[in-house]
Amino acid sequence: MRLRKVKDALVRVQDSPYFSNPEQLSTIESESLFVEIGCGKSWFLSQQAQQNPKCFFVGIEREPTIVLKAINKVNRLEVKPRNLLITCLDANQLTEYLKPQSISKIFINFPDPWPKKRHTLRRLTAPHFLKQFHQLLKKQGLIEFKTDNDQLFEFTLEVLQKTVAHFKIIEQTTDLHNSPLASTNIMTEYEQRFVSLGVKIKKLTLEKLN
Repeated sequence: MRLRKVKDALVRVQDSPYFSNPEQLSTIESESLFVEIGCGKSWFLSQQAQQNPKCFFVGIEREPTIVLKAINKVNRLEVKPRNLLITCLDANQLTEYLKPQSISKIFINFPDPWPKKRHTLRRLTAPHFLKQFHQLLKKQGLIEFKTDNDQLFEFTLEVLQKTVAHFKIIEQTTDLHNSPLASTNIMTEYEQRFVSLGVKIKKLTLEKLN
């Protein structure tokens, strides 16, 4: 379904306590900064924030209309988190606005698999993205990656084999909801839909090396 874009979406959220301009991200002071790349409508992000009040969460979304929808969803929560911000930013700009070794964990949930070969570099687990994430993560920082796409999962494993100096795999499953990892899993809205259709969810947790 094609997204119907909202005119002046970012203007509408400028005064929201949950919106951050990218330039403000470097001023966040938190010992435990968690970033979701591609936060969608913010269900996963807001659940994480509510369950982990001592951590600070930032949602990254490149489409202004989705940023507006995400912030509207947070505004409708009965219990509103105080440890959450959403910004409009492309993933390849993260190193421009966040300090090196400032992030404790990065979430990558159900990213676009970009199946065509000519779009390989757009995949969020492509080598140049993993290199950026390595720069941004603290020592022993984590990446949690979930996908329903078999080809993207296999591609990611192949990339990791070639970049063993950057990350090690500490959790891996090709059927998340029939694994021990399911007990602590927070589902995204996409994930709920996939699971209801019987789609197996793949997950990796990576730990930064060096």
